Amino acid sequence: MWLLLALSLTFVTGCSEDDDPEPIPVEYGGITFPQGEISFADAVVSYTPGPGVSSPYDDPTLALEAPDDTEYTDNAVALGDEGVLVLRFTDNSLITSGDSEYDLWIFEIGDLEPTDVAISTDGTGWIEVGANSGATSGIDIDAYIGSGVVAGKKYYFVKLTDLLPHQTGSPYAGADIDAVGAITTVPEGIITAGGSDGVTTPAIK
Repeated sequence: MWLLLALSLTFVTGCSEDDDPEPIPVEYGGITFPQGEISFADAVVSYTPGPGVSSPYDDPTLALEAPDDTEYTDNAVALGDEGVLVLRFTDNSLITSGDSEYDLWIFEIGDLEPTDVAISTDGTGWIEVGANSGATSGIDIDAYIGSGVVAGKKYYFVKLTDLLPHQTGSPYAGADIDAVGAITTVPEGIITAGGSDGVTTPAIK
C-alpha cells in the first residue's frame, strides 16, 4: 500500500529528489560563488554609452553571464565617459547576507576605472550602494540597510555608471565591464524573509 501511495505521489507531482540538485560553486578571479553559474547577470535592460566607444566595444551582452577571466578589453563592454549600463538577474536575485561580507561583485578589466553602483527591485526605483574602484571589486549591500536597502528583499537590477576622471580614450573609453555577479543570491521561486516583492518588472531588451 505504501509503495502504491509513493508511486501515486510521484506521478501527481512529477518530481523527485533529483529535480532540485545542490548548486555547484564556481570560482572566478579567486572569488567563490556558492550558487554557481546562475550567480551572474543574465539580461541587458539598457545601455547608454558615453563618448569614446565604438565597435566591437559597444556590445553590452559582453557583460552577461560569467566573466571571461581575462584582461583583454575585447571581452567586455566599454561604458564610455559617464556611460550607463543596466543589467538584470532573471533566474536569481541579489539579497542581503546579514554580515559585512561582499554581496555583489563587479568584474572590470583593463585600466582601473571606477563606476557608481545602484540596485533596484523593479528597475525604476534605484538605491545607491557606493562605487567600485575598478578591476574586480565587491560591494556589501548590507552596509546600506537603513539607507534604502531592505534586509531579505530581492534585488533584480544593477545599474553601473562610469565615473570621471577620464582614464582611457576611444574606442574603449570608460569602465570595461566583463560581468556582474551576486555572492548572496537565491534562485527564482525561493521566498526570502523580505517577503513577496509584488512588482512588475519592465521588459528586457
